[in-house]
Amino acid sequence: MPPDTTVDDAHWAVARRVCQPIKTFEQPLELSDISPGLPKVYIYCKRYAPGNVFSRFSEQAQREPDWNHVELDASHNPQVTAPIELATLLDTLVREPVRRSA
Repeated sequence: MPPDTTVDDAHWAVARRVCQPIKTFEQPLELSDISPGLPKVYIYCKRYAPGNVFSRFSEQAQREPDWNHVELDASHNPQVTAPIELATLLDTLVREPVRRSA
C-alpha cells in the first residue's frame, strides 16, 4: 500500500486484495466501437513509490498526439487515498474534456 494510506484504509484494502493476473500484462487491450474523437486521458499520480514504474507510461502518453495528460496529487491508489480529488477530477474530465493545444 502507498505510504500515505491510513491504517484503517490499509486494513480495508488489504483484506480485499488479490494477485494481479499475469495476462493483464501480456494480453493487448483491443478497443472496438469507440466514438471517433473520444478523448483519452492518462492520469498520472504524482506521489509515486520508489522506482516510479509509472513515469514511463506518463511520458509515453505525453508524446502520443491522441492522448491527453493530467496529474493528480495522489499516490497509486487515489480511489483509496484521495477519493474526493479523484472523483472531482473524473467529473471535470467528463464535463470539460482536456484538449491538447496545437
